[in-house]
Amino acid sequence: MFIILYQLFDISLMIIFLLIFLLLLLFLKLKHTQKQLHDIEFQKKVFSKVQKNSSQLTCLFTIDRKYNIKYISANAQELLGYSQNLFISKKILYHELIIEEDRSIIYNTINNLTVQRNFYVVNYRVKSSTQKIIWILEQGYGIFDKKGKLIAVEAMFTDISYSKEMEQKMLESENKAKILIENSPIAICLISDLKINYCNSIFLKQFGYKNYKDVIDMSILDFVHYDYHQSFTKALNSLEANSQLQKEIEAIGIGKN
Repeated sequence: MFIILYQLFDISLMIIFLLIFLLLLLFLKLKHTQKQLHDIEFQKKVFSKVQKNSSQLTCLFTIDRKYNIKYISANAQELLGYSQNLFISKKILYHELIIEEDRSIIYNTINNLTVQRNFYVVNYRVKSSTQKIIWILEQGYGIFDKKGKLIAVEAMFTDISYSKEMEQKMLESENKAKILIENSPIAICLISDLKINYCNSIFLKQFGYKNYKDVIDMSILDFVHYDYHQSFTKALNSLEANSQLQKEIEAIGIGKN
């Protein structure tokens, strides 16, 4: 917006006109700010009612240089070890609880929200009052003003530490199994739906292959003589149907050459 004033009046009238104009702009800006605050206060009341029927930690925060919490549910004490009032009074800042290397994950996710794509899901780690590391699943959506500017975010936080711990243990178990298979003196391969998912170096050597990539996703039947395909497949199906861990299957193998 810009204004051009022709000097039709004396300078004092021009100054009075400009002062009135500036006061009008200030009034409109104040009304807009009050409307935003009213909307956020309304969202706080709605969110508080929603939280009463939810076991998840819920939060409403505004977007500025720091994520200022306007509402957080009382179970913040149970999950994070800090009371509801400590967050709202800003004595504890939630973003400072996020592990430093994980902060950019949530910041970038929220800053990329748009009116059309205003829902997000993100995982990250926080540190509780006892310095315990907690994995958080955050699900939320942005609140936008009439101009499409992001002004606040409503989110729900779920502690997924247990599932992350189980995931890590499964990964460690899988790695240990692969080490045992790799060091086995006999040829071993892991299959699913007749396709090879993994094999050890003895298997590669026995069938004339040098690279794992050449074998992965091949059918196990490619390594079995055609005359044994039917009996071999039947034996595998029986093994799976009866949940057997071990069964001897005799067949003639076929190498690469």
